[in-house]
Amino acid sequence: RQMDKYQQGGTLRLIQSFVPTSTFDSGDISYTYDDAVTVIALLRRGRASDLKRAEVLGDSLVYVQTHDPLDDGRVRASYHAKRLIEADGSPNIAGATSDTGNLAWTGMAFVQLYHVTGQATYRAAAEAIAHFIQINAYDTRGAGGYTGGVKADQTKITYKSTEHNIDLYALFSMLTQTTGDKTWADEAQHALVFKEAMRHSTNGNIYLGTGDDGVTMIWRNR
Repeated sequence: RQMDKYQQGGTLRLIQSFVPTSTFDSGDISYTYDDAVTVIALLRRGRASDLKRAEVLGDSLVYVQTHDPLDDGRVRASYHAKRLIEADGSPNIAGATSDTGNLAWTGMAFVQLYHVTGQATYRAAAEAIAHFIQINAYDTRGAGGYTGGVKADQTKITYKSTEHNIDLYALFSMLTQTTGDKTWADEAQHALVFKEAMRHSTNGNIYLGTGDDGVTMIWRNR
């Protein structure tokens, strides 16, 4: 119902993430993470109608990626679902940050779409996202790993999230298998080393990540 709220059939569109309530209303915003996870869920269930919907969502994510005003492989945190594409063909961006976790999940959705459909466009889209992450989030401070992404003003988000690095380990591992390019295995290892460094030395619990200095480990959100 949410996917068909504003457009139907093969029209490019993303899904409004939330139904407004009396206590929370984010309007027609579609969070990229939600779209990516939906693609993967639809592909997993695998009915004919699911595959069609997954491709519409995938093609829409490819569109916003390839028509981004900065044209560098990124996707943004969120878009407007009511009118995804502006009159001039540009994507209708709601949240202009490019967060590493959202990027990673979108990349994983593209890889899954490639494996199901065989369409090289999806593989290229996944690689473009991975290259953007490598250029903008690769970090050598402390235990290494990858930072949180890029802000709307194009400055870097400097904290590091354990969750994001787990996501990237998955994405880079998928790309290693999908492309045969062993460089991605090195990047997967870079993310994995960070994740392992976030493990408490005695009780085995995992820190959330680091503060903005990229070194100081934190237990909980500030």
